[in-house]
Amino acid sequence: MKDFVFTLLGKERPILKEGRWKEFNKRGELISVGTYMHGQKHGHWKEYYDTGELMLEETYQHGVAHGSYTTYHPNGLRMSEGNYVNGSREGYFKVYTEEGVHYKSLFFINDVLMEEVNEIGEQSPSINL
Repeated sequence: MKDFVFTLLGKERPILKEGRWKEFNKRGELISVGTYMHGQKHGHWKEYYDTGELMLEETYQHGVAHGSYTTYHPNGLRMSEGNYVNGSREGYFKVYTEEGVHYKSLFFINDVLMEEVNEIGEQSPSINL
């Protein structure tokens, strides 16, 4: 049997991710699932903790966070929820304890924290996270 040597001529093109994708860690565990369109994240995406529990759900338009965004504690209860508009946090983000109790609201305009209100209604001055 002979060994062959090949020479390829032409331009190498990067492979664009397209359609439904599942991404796995080195141990073969699912870490994210979603859709690519023209090589960019598009639509609903989910990411998972190493334990397999859902870590976050987010929505993209043409590779940019746009729409609902929800994170989860490792126990499966919501950690935070809010919305992105063209890659920036916009409006109220609610923050929850590990027991699922809503304890803080953060108000953003164009990704700038404008107001923070805790569960007893006290306001904090604006700070940028």
